[in-house]
Amino acid sequence: MKPIRHSLVTTALSAAVTGFFSVAAHAAHAADAAPTPLTNRLLGEGQCLAWQPGGDAVAFAACDGSAAQDWQFQKQSGGYQLIRNRAAIAQGGDRCLRAHSDGDAGRVTLGTCNGDGYTSMRTWQVSAGLDGRIVLRNKYRGDLGRTEVLSASADNRDVAMRPGTGFTPASTFTYPLPQPLPTRPLAGDKSVLLMVTHFNDSKPADADVVRKAVFGDGDDYASLRRYLEVASRGKLTVHGETLDSVNLGDRPATCDSGAIRTAARKAALARGVNPDQFDYLFVDLPKMSNCGWSGLAATPGNWILSNASGHGYWMWSHEFGHNLGAKHPGSLVDCPTPGGTVEVGGACRAGKVDDPSDTMGGGGRRLYPASYQLFAGWLGEADVPEIRADGTYRLAPLWGDAPGAKAYRVARTDGSTLWFEFRQPLRGFDDWKAGDPFVNGVIVRTVAHGGNVLTNTLVDAMPGSADGMKDAPLMPGHTLHDTLSGKLVTVKSVGPDGAVIEVRNDGLLLPNAVVTGPQQADAGARVVLSGASSGGEHLRYAWSAPAGIDAKPAGAELRFVAPALEQDRDYAFRLTVANDHDYTAQATHVVKVKAQEVVAPPRAAIGGPVSADGGASVTLSGESSTGKGLSYAWTGPAGVPLVQTGAVATFTAPTAADERRYDFRLVVTDALGRTSDATHRVTVHASVGEGVAVWDPRQTYAQPCQKVSHAGKVWANGWWVLGDVPGTGGEWAAWRPVGAANMHEQCKG
Repeated sequence: MKPIRHSLVTTALSAAVTGFFSVAAHAAHAADAAPTPLTNRLLGEGQCLAWQPGGDAVAFAACDGSAAQDWQFQKQSGGYQLIRNRAAIAQGGDRCLRAHSDGDAGRVTLGTCNGDGYTSMRTWQVSAGLDGRIVLRNKYRGDLGRTEVLSASADNRDVAMRPGTGFTPASTFTYPLPQPLPTRPLAGDKSVLLMVTHFNDSKPADADVVRKAVFGDGDDYASLRRYLEVASRGKLTVHGETLDSVNLGDRPATCDSGAIRTAARKAALARGVNPDQFDYLFVDLPKMSNCGWSGLAATPGNWILSNASGHGYWMWSHEFGHNLGAKHPGSLVDCPTPGGTVEVGGACRAGKVDDPSDTMGGGGRRLYPASYQLFAGWLGEADVPEIRADGTYRLAPLWGDAPGAKAYRVARTDGSTLWFEFRQPLRGFDDWKAGDPFVNGVIVRTVAHGGNVLTNTLVDAMPGSADGMKDAPLMPGHTLHDTLSGKLVTVKSVGPDGAVIEVRNDGLLLPNAVVTGPQQADAGARVVLSGASSGGEHLRYAWSAPAGIDAKPAGAELRFVAPALEQDRDYAFRLTVANDHDYTAQATHVVKVKAQEVVAPPRAAIGGPVSADGGASVTLSGESSTGKGLSYAWTGPAGVPLVQTGAVATFTAPTAADERRYDFRLVVTDALGRTSDATHRVTVHASVGEGVAVWDPRQTYAQPCQKVSHAGKVWANGWWVLGDVPGTGGEWAAWRPVGAANMHEQCKG
């Protein structure tokens, strides 16, 4: 048998709903799997149990993820396990954690799995608690009558078998993977010797009727053979031989099942048939009024007695359930409902054997529940994963081809597990009516394992109704609070393809981690995440931030500055909260940091005339500057007042007797605070003619011989003019230089 390893994977249900399930992997892939360390509550999560190099010693050391600190549990018969070390496996060694026969010393080492001493020295009973906690008991030490548990020592960081019974800090280990539940696999083709008997004072039953009830007639749904084929998903079949009219002699005075089986065996041998050559012995008896049962079977075992009930296949399927190891199930009723939530725990009352969905509990022909199927090996660990984390989970119908988990289970403080399963009408044995609560809600049970047997208890999740256990399933929109697992379970929806349940820590027994804060931030933004909404008393907070984030945790808060990025990126922050019982819960919050926009630096540019006459109005513009969110600042030479309006600046060119040059400067600043500047020079011509006004292109000069200055000369018009530029139009234009030979006659003198 290879070590069992698990990992968590996710399957999509919808955009908002995911289901989680465990997957087994072979030891050959151990190097690819995450480390599975054993830590101890007394020493803390930073210390891991490790195989010490150069010998067989095991002790605690600082956790480093090495193979010497990687432990693998291998399931054995009777609910026991071997505990192997990955470093030894990698070296080809067959080594297991083992105890010794050294009295009160209680030494524990890493020895050979099949070497000296007793096999039970390497055999461990694992008691699973909440939050990944386990207690380890050694079978050999227990067989000696010693009440001991594997315990750590704070003095020398070793481990040894020491007196104890339960979850004390020194004896409480934490293991990251769910512990496999006990199983008693049963598969293949099994043979049955069916004996239809009678006593001297009675007649036998109709052998053909009894035979058909056990072995069937074709593919009908009225035989044990067909029932087991369907219930086992084709993994178990039965065939056999029928002996009819077998006389067992005188009717016994008492109902002694052992004496009856002995008489049946002798009678079979007398007919030339050896019962030992068959896997099972079934005996149908005539009515025995001194026996208070309709059927009786070994639990577990390989024989069934029928008290004149052999005609009903349901009797055989019920008793065969006992052969598997299933006891009569119980029921949990009259649970309180504070605030409308069903509270499962110590306040509920134990009811009678009443489970309409279990043939072992009055369910007639109904197929075996998921817990029996896992126990018999007809479902695997991956089909019935353990729920630890808060989340939304998809529960596939127990029967059918829909993908997903066939059941879920949750650990409880009393060592039992809470199970959830969902059924839909199925032709044959599970032919429920469409409106029945058992196919419109989630069936909730507690399951207790004890060596080679298990006991189901159906929870009445709808207490107070007139229908009793007939409407026991948890219906959509309703919530159940299990105080022994610290979980709140709400059925969100049901349909032909499955049910959706939401599981949350209750904030009482188990803390509930909640992170609030923005889900998106711009580069450079200051972000605050808070765990203050987490549920629980006396909480401690531990934050985990991704690489690249300079996080500042402070109790329930975490602060950081969003980094500058070239593209959007998601950052996942994890909060772990722990209460005063050291139970923990985690929550993850994702912040999308938006990429910083790539903006080109600003560039200042000035447009405008490079020369002007004295007294002229000059406009300069920075509108051709480039950049994001620009602001403009103009400066000019002393004595030249500027009027600034955003990107535009205007001034009046000074008048002077000589030509002068003036520099004007523009500084632009963008949205990120970056600057750029530019300079523009304007040459102002020398002014001529004292008191002569500068030519204005917008002015009408209606009277002849009006003088204006332009381009360093004084001009006079010969007639009415508007807009004509002095110096253009040739020598006979309206504007002519004063003093020129071609001056207008009326303007000479």
